[in-house]
Amino acid sequence: MLSGSVSVDSNKQFLQHLDCVANALRKGGLYLFENFSLRLNESQRQEWAIAREGIEVKTIWEATTKDELEQLEEERITLEVNDHGEKKTFTSTFHPKTFAPQELKALIALNKRFEFIGWFEHLKLEPLKTTKGSNIIIIRKC
Repeated sequence: MLSGSVSVDSNKQFLQHLDCVANALRKGGLYLFENFSLRLNESQRQEWAIAREGIEVKTIWEATTKDELEQLEEERITLEVNDHGEKKTFTSTFHPKTFAPQELKALIALNKRFEFIGWFEHLKLEPLKTTKGSNIIIIRKC
């Protein structure tokens, strides 16, 4: 079994990713990918912070639609660090592709190296009922 998060910017890159995973798994091996973007999101923002031994780190995650036709989002992660009074900010931006649920199933079938098992609620393994929120997608190597 292999588990991870997938961030690709095209169908071609997703198919290449599936080939790499297939090369690493035995027949019947499961691949679970988490929090896979199954739709273009409305603008989203989350913040969280941690402090330890005089160092504080605030993380800000933001996602917005970048290109509807290409199904691309813009995700930005910003770290605001206060290290004993010395403040620094680090930002990373990337543009992951979103997938319509049936598009994802079609790409898995096109790859011909996996069988689609299903999509499930994250941390519950109950059948997914909406494309909003966290999810787990399970496929099996043929």
